[in-house]
This record gives sequence, C-alpha cells and structure tokens, in this order.
Amino acid sequence: MRASIGSKVLGLFAIVALVGLAIFASSFRTTSELAGASSWVTHTYKVIAAYDEVRSLVKDAESSQRGYVITGEERFLEPYQAARTKMNDAIALVKKLTEDNPSQQKRLELLKAALDKKEEFMSQTIRARRDGGFNAARTAILTDVGRTAMEQIKTYISEGVEEENALLEKRDATNAEYMAITKGILFGGVLIFIAMFAVTALFVRKRIVRPLGEVMGLANSIASGDLRPTPLKIESKDEIGELATIFNSMMHYLRSMALQNADIARNLATAASEILAAIQQQAAAAREQATAIQQTTTTMEEVGQSGAQVSERGRQISSSAESTLVAANAGIGAVQSTNVTMINIRSQVESVAENILNLSDRNQTIGEIISSVNNIAEQSNLLALNAAIEASDAGEHGRRFAVVANEMKNLADQAKNATVQVRSILGEIQKGINSSVMLTEEAVKRAESGKQQADLAERTIIQLTGTTNDSVKTFQQIIGATNQQQIGFEQITQALRAIRIGAEQTAASTNQLEKAALSLNGLGQQLQKNVEGYKT
Repeated sequence: MRASIGSKVLGLFAIVALVGLAIFASSFRTTSELAGASSWVTHTYKVIAAYDEVRSLVKDAESSQRGYVITGEERFLEPYQAARTKMNDAIALVKKLTEDNPSQQKRLELLKAALDKKEEFMSQTIRARRDGGFNAARTAILTDVGRTAMEQIKTYISEGVEEENALLEKRDATNAEYMAITKGILFGGVLIFIAMFAVTALFVRKRIVRPLGEVMGLANSIASGDLRPTPLKIESKDEIGELATIFNSMMHYLRSMALQNADIARNLATAASEILAAIQQQAAAAREQATAIQQTTTTMEEVGQSGAQVSERGRQISSSAESTLVAANAGIGAVQSTNVTMINIRSQVESVAENILNLSDRNQTIGEIISSVNNIAEQSNLLALNAAIEASDAGEHGRRFAVVANEMKNLADQAKNATVQVRSILGEIQKGINSSVMLTEEAVKRAESGKQQADLAERTIIQLTGTTNDSVKTFQQIIGATNQQQIGFEQITQALRAIRIGAEQTAASTNQLEKAALSLNGLGQQLQKNVEGYKT
C-alpha cells in the first residue's frame, strides 16, 4: 500500500499531538494537585487569622473592662460591647474552617467554655463597679477567676495556632513537591517537543525538500530550453515520486515535440511567404477597384444632390403656393365675415338712430312738463305775495300766516330755479341728440360703402384663389416627376454604395489577410527561432 506525503506528515503530527496530550494531561494533573495544596495553605492562613481575631477581641474586651473599672466611665465599655458582638462570629468562623479537624473542634469547645467563663467574670466585675464602686470591683478581680480564664484562652488559641502551623509546614512541603514535579514535566515536555520537531524537520528535508529541489532543477532546465538533462531518479511512490515521473515524461514529450515543431516551423515559414505575395497582389487590385467605384459614386451623389435641390426648390414653391391658397381661402372667409359684420353694424346703427329719435321726442315732452312746472311756480309766487299782503293787513294775527306765505314764496323760487336748470340741461341733451342723429346717418353711409368694398375684395380673392390652385397642381406634377427621377438616382447611388462597400470590405479583408500573412510569416520565423532555441 502506497503511503502519501500527507499521511506521513499527518502520522508525525499525530505522534506529536499524542505526546503533547500526554504531557498536557500530566501537567494538568500536577497543576490541579498544586492548586489544591495551595488552597489548603490559604485555608491554614485563614484559620490562623481567625484565631488571631479571637485573641484580639478578648484583649479589646479585657482592656475596655479594665478602663471602666479604673475610671467608672461608660464610654470605656464601647469596645467591650463591640467585642462581645463580634466574638460569636469569630468563633463560628474558626469552627467552620476546621470542620475537617476533630482535634481543633474539641479544642474550640474548650475555648468556647473559657470565653464564656471570661465573659461572665467581666460582666460581674462591671456590675460590681457599677453597683459597689471601685473596691467591690477590685475584690472581684483579686479572686483570679478572670486571670485563670484568660490563661486558658491564650493556651487554647496558642495550641490551635501551633497545630495549624504544623499543618502549614506539611502543606508547604506538599506544595513544593508538586511544584517540582510540574517543573520536571514541563521541562521534559519541552525536550520531547524539541526532539519531535528535529525528527519532523529531518523527515521533511529528506522526503520532501530534497526531492522537490531536484524537480525544481529539472523544471528550470526545461524552462531555459535545455531538454538534455538526465531523467530524475524515482526513490519513492508518494506524490513526490509521481511528480518526478510526470516531469520525466514531460521532458521526453517536449523533446519529441521540439523536433517536430522545427520541421513544421520551416514548412510554415515557406508557405507564409507564398501566401503573403499572393495576397499583396490581390490587395493592390482591390484598392484600384475601390478607387474607381468611389469616383463613380461621388459623381452620382452630386447628380442626386442636384436633383434633390430641384425637388426641394419645387416643394418650397408648392408649399408657398399652398400657403397662399390657404391665406386666400382665409381672406375669403374674413371678407365674408366682414360683410356680415357690416350688415350687423348697419342694422345696429339704424336701431341706435331710432332710439335717439325716440329719446328726442321724450326730451321735448319733458320740456313741456318743465314749462308747466315753471308756470305753477310763478303762480305760487304771486299767491305767496298776495298772502303776505293780507297777513300784513291782519296785523298781529296774520304774523303766522305771513311766515307760511314766505315759505311758499321760497319754495316757488326754488322750483322756478330748478326748472331753469333742468331746461338748460334738456337743451344740452337735445344738442347731443341732434349731433348723434347726424353721426348715425354718417355711420350708415360708411357701413354701406364698406360692404361694397368688401364685396369687391371677395371677388378679387376668389379669382386669385383659382389661379393659385392651378399653380399648385402644376408644381405638384413637377415635384412628382422630380421625385421619381430622384428615386432613380438614389437607387443607382445606393447600388454604387453597396458595390463600393463591398469593394472596401474586400480591400479591408485583403489588407487584413495581408497583415495576417505578414504576422503569420513573422510567427513562422519566430517559431523557427524558438524551436532552434531548444537543445535536443
């Protein structure tokens, strides 16, 4: 069974991974043990700190109690009260931390009893000082009960601390042992990894790097055109061996192909030279044909342009004639509209004249009414004058009647003045009416004259329209003939253009063939040079 490079390298890396895994497992185990030992060391320090806390609290309580006994001041009892509160918590913490140590648990029972005894003694002393004074407290202190309890407390705490220190020494030794084992495993693992790396590097160099270097040397020789090197020696059946086999086959195939290509390149160069000569002759003929067709096409285009100009000029004249015809038709309509308008104006002017005459009759009627009003005003004035005379004859009794007569006279005067003004205004109106009657008569005459001139213009425009319509038809016939002639010119021109395009395409194709032949000739020569560059 053939083993590939990948499987070999994978096997080496698998061995390295297994060794690394074993080293990691050992290191993890010793590290876990080391962590456990370190945690026990930390645990021992916590127990010792808890014992020290109990000793400190007892000392604070005793100092506070002594200060109160000496001074009798209550403020000295504050540390005592605080120590009593914290004492149970401190003892509970030590008991919890030493749950796995029976001797410590037993000692803690004795320590708790001694602490209770000491606390009871201090309470009695404080009560004695508070109730009996300093001498009573002094008598209680001289019994040595407190001192004995304090000595017991110190002894139990010291024994507990000493036991924890002994455990600390053992645990420190265990910690150092595991530390040494961990260092040894890590150091050995590093040495093993270095050895495995060296073996892997030697394997890669011998089985991969060196064979690949030989293959690269052969590849460089082939790349430089040297096909004469000795074939590679096959030493393995893996990918490197297969690659060497492939390169040997490739070099043999390239050597045979180079020999064949040399013969083909020589034949290709000869054929390309012959093709180039034939194509150059054909290209010269195609260019001459294209030039002749170009000249003919240009002449036909000029003739077509002249016909187009004639046709365009005819269309312009026809368009102008049609525009004139449209304008004439519009003029006929306008003249007819003018006739209708003149008739309407004449009818309206006659109606206005009739209305003005009616207005004049009514104005005369108003004048007669004003004369009647003026006569009434004069009679009222005479009547008022007579009334004033009669009132003056009546004396005092006719004074009021005289006032009324005076007012009637004033009204008669005002009416007379008003009739004079109205008569003046009516006179002005009558003058205006007379002037309007004369103007309307003049307008009727002018409207009749305008209608006659419009009739004459209508007849003239109708004659012009007939003449213009005949001209339009004639120009349309000319334009039709010119368009047919132009279509013929365009068809001829398009045919010539198609021939010219074909000739140009032929010339372009011939030029391309000439360029291709030149390129083919150059490629043949280049191929011949390249083939000659191979060393076979």
